[in-house]
Amino acid sequence: MKKVAPLAFIVVAVLAGCMANQKHHIRDQPATGSKIPRKAVTGPIPFNKNYEELTDSEKKAFTLVYENFPPQDEPPFPIGGLEVISKPIHKAQEKRLARGSLSIIAVVDEQGVVRKAEVYESPDKYISKVATAVLFSTKFKPGKCSGTPCVMEFPFFFNFLVK
Repeated sequence: MKKVAPLAFIVVAVLAGCMANQKHHIRDQPATGSKIPRKAVTGPIPFNKNYEELTDSEKKAFTLVYENFPPQDEPPFPIGGLEVISKPIHKAQEKRLARGSLSIIAVVDEQGVVRKAEVYESPDKYISKVATAVLFSTKFKPGKCSGTPCVMEFPFFFNFLVK
């Protein structure tokens, strides 16, 4: 099974620090008194694209968290893009106004089904519960090892801010 590198959290933390300057985001309802939708979720890759639709540089950015990831392999990826995971977790965060980091590693099998999800960091138990439920209910394109579907970890990191 392909595993996420132990330094993944550092890499993602660096990427997360740059996210404010990223061009990809999910918009939310405008703030009271405004007609401009606010950026609810930002990230280094598009949220509405499947893995095969990403550019080579976007794929590389996503696979940075994997240890010694061969270029011919593919990580598991949610069908419908990252927004199928990000939107419901963002909605849960809005209800709780949670602050802090969410780090989850899900194990996705050869059929694209999440078999295990382990929370390493979370702002609170409610967010952990919602995030794991979302991951377990999401259908994934399975990871590929040398062209064959295989069991692989899927890292999911979120940094919650309240403005």
